[in-house]
Amino acid sequence: MAATSPIKLRARPQLRSPCLIAAWGCIGNVGLLAARYLVDKLGARDLGEIESESFFFPLEVVIRATGSETLGFPQSRLYYSAEGPRGLLLCLADEEPSLRRKEYAELLLNLAREFGVHRVYTICAHTLALHH
Repeated sequence: MAATSPIKLRARPQLRSPCLIAAWGCIGNVGLLAARYLVDKLGARDLGEIESESFFFPLEVVIRATGSETLGFPQSRLYYSAEGPRGLLLCLADEEPSLRRKEYAELLLNLAREFGVHRVYTICAHTLALHH
């Protein structure tokens, strides 16, 4: 990733054509729960993060008596596992991006290219007005 990229990697694992699973906290956090299970079960390690300020509205603003303020943003964390014949990359995001969605998607796809990912899976749950 370029030095100015919002993706901040803390590791550079050697994986063999891994899959990428991207999960978002949607209805009931179903996507995050499934991906978190994989992180825990596989003992996935910290790969890095996507800096959130450009892609999300703040979740909270804390203003102190001194006048300083702190913004809390949803997090997008990256993990990897070298388990299995190929390995696995995971992106766990607290929620879907609210801003610049196309750029966020392109960042994930560029990360996938950098690591030689052969397949991308996404996990998110939405409600539909569907009658069975």
